[in-house]
Amino acid sequence: MIDSNKLWSCVGSAGTVDPADIGKVVFAGSVVQMPGVVIGPVEPGARVSVPPRPQAKAVIRYSVTPVDGVALQSKPLERYALRVVARTGSGGVHVRFLQVPMITGPATQIGETALIDFPLQDGFAAAGFNVFSSVNVSAPELDFVNNSYYVEITLNEAVGGLDINPPGVALIQLAPTTRF
Repeated sequence: MIDSNKLWSCVGSAGTVDPADIGKVVFAGSVVQMPGVVIGPVEPGARVSVPPRPQAKAVIRYSVTPVDGVALQSKPLERYALRVVARTGSGGVHVRFLQVPMITGPATQIGETALIDFPLQDGFAAAGFNVFSSVNVSAPELDFVNNSYYVEITLNEAVGGLDINPPGVALIQLAPTTRF
C-alpha cells in the first residue's frame, strides 16, 4: 500500500471502557454497543418512534498509534478524516479525536485538545450501520513525537425498558484525505 493511502483503524470492540461504565456495554464480534435487541432492516426512509426516556451513557477510548502516511500532510490540500461505522439506534453516538501533549516536566494538569468532535445523527433509529465522517480543516498536522492521540466514543441510550436498536460502533478509521 502506498504510504499516502495508509490509515489507522480499530474495531469497536477493541476499545477500553471507562471504569465507571464497565457493565454498561456489550461486545458482539467487532461491535461495541449498549445492551438491547437489534431488529432487522426496515423500509428505507421509515422512522422508528421511540418514546423519550432518561439517558445513560458509556465512554470507550481507543489509543491511536502512528501509521506511516496518517501523520504526514506533505500536500497543502491534504488533511486527515475520522470515519466511524456506527448505528445511532434509539440513543446516539458522540465521537472525539483528542490530542494530548507530552510534558517535559512537572505539571498540575494534562491538557487535551479536541481535533475533531462530532455527534453522529442519521435520523433513522432502525437504519442499521452507516458510515459517518468528519474533517477539521484547521487541525494541525499529527505529531506523534510531541503528542499522543486517542479517539473517545460516547454511546448514549435511553434507560428503562428494552432498548431496540441500541447505539453501537463497529469500526473507526483515521486516514489522509483531500476531500473536505
